[in-house]
Amino acid sequence: MKAGDLIGGKYRLARRLGQGAMGVVWEAVHEMTSRRVAVKLIVNATDNLRRRLLREARAAGQIAHRNVVEVYDVGETAEEDPFLVMQLLSGDTLYACMKREGRMAPARALPVARDIGRALAAAHAQGIIHRDLKPANVFLHREAGAPGELVKVLDFGLCKPMGVDEMLTIPGGLLGSPAYMSPEQIAGAPDLDPRTDIWSYGVLMFELFAGQRPFAGRGPDLINTVLTAPIPRLRDVVPGIDPGLDEIVAGCIVRDKRARIASAAEIVARLEPITERAQSAGPAPADDGDEGGLAVTMVYRPGANGPPSAGHKVAKTIPLAAYPGPLPGAPAPMREGPPPSYPQPAPPSQPEPPRSAPQGSFAGMQGQAPPPRLSEAQRSSWGPQPPQPQPPQPQAPPPSWQAMTGQNQAMMQPFPAAPQAPPERRWIGFVILTLGVLALVGVLAFVSLSGGRSSKPNAPAAPSAAPPSR
Repeated sequence: MKAGDLIGGKYRLARRLGQGAMGVVWEAVHEMTSRRVAVKLIVNATDNLRRRLLREARAAGQIAHRNVVEVYDVGETAEEDPFLVMQLLSGDTLYACMKREGRMAPARALPVARDIGRALAAAHAQGIIHRDLKPANVFLHREAGAPGELVKVLDFGLCKPMGVDEMLTIPGGLLGSPAYMSPEQIAGAPDLDPRTDIWSYGVLMFELFAGQRPFAGRGPDLINTVLTAPIPRLRDVVPGIDPGLDEIVAGCIVRDKRARIASAAEIVARLEPITERAQSAGPAPADDGDEGGLAVTMVYRPGANGPPSAGHKVAKTIPLAAYPGPLPGAPAPMREGPPPSYPQPAPPSQPEPPRSAPQGSFAGMQGQAPPPRLSEAQRSSWGPQPPQPQPPQPQAPPPSWQAMTGQNQAMMQPFPAAPQAPPERRWIGFVILTLGVLALVGVLAFVSLSGGRSSKPNAPAAPSAAPPSR
């Protein structure tokens, strides 16, 4: 067969989707309706394989459940090879997802496990035993326009009607997957009942939550392990797993089928509240704390008061904003009111400032001595500092000296402005200047008067009354 071939007179092959040991799965298009479907084609079919294909078609059509793949049609090719027409699924098998991603988070794995149980319960209600439940026969389907994943249980080719004693074999052995087969199925018991699917269901759930199967090995070693080895508990492989989930898995993987959980419906009923709790809690946070904020990690250290080591157990992590008490080793919180007095280093020797310091100098501020200036080495260690603009001295408010403590008092206080002349000196200068001006005015007036006198002409002599002598 190749792409473009028409089979059954109405299905045009489009592309190959996969191939197994007994057949090939193709994507095809219905010629009349243009519906895209999946065609499972058995090549070189034996009578046994023909019966299996017809059995799968009848079983899927009889169950008709949303968690079971739908079967639309069955037929034969021109070469008399049987084929099965099924719903075309989009997504991947559970086996491929676990192989790619490893162990699933409980918030995602629990709905998958629950829906597999629903499919089994629907099949058992119709009297059908799957007999080959495994991750490769579970598909995580993504429907167009629908959120999330829809579980689809596939391949009912090995299914058996209840009450029919039948042992499905091939030349040289049994049909099935030994890693998931129940002990009674491995032993070849002809009277299998739904509890054989319960065992397979428990093994699948163990692998889903733990990322590994409960029984390791291959071939005869694997079969011997399933039949005789101690059965591990899920809680021993995954510490912190929900105790109810651990009890469910342990109740499925029991060699005595009379001691197993009786039905898939009971498992679904017990999984429902666990699934709801996991979904309401949401996925676990990727990191501790509040989105990268500081956090407090509480460490359990029996009989120890020192710092934690590699052998100590981390109990929990609390966001820093939600921590109820003071942090260990942290300083006491700041309180309102006057700051406490701190011991300060002795300032370098300087001449004692006058007691009556002029206004505007640091010596006159609240009776405190001026702070020591920073040395060149200290200022150079801080790197280049931008120039600080100095506001006019009369408008500058006094600095908040009380808010500074310790070395900050010396480092953060601005340098004092140049002292202004005292008021009494300003008055003396004004008086001297006035007297000088007055003296200059007097001198100028005196010089002006003296010059006026010397510049007048001499008066003519008066005529004599006596006549001149003859």
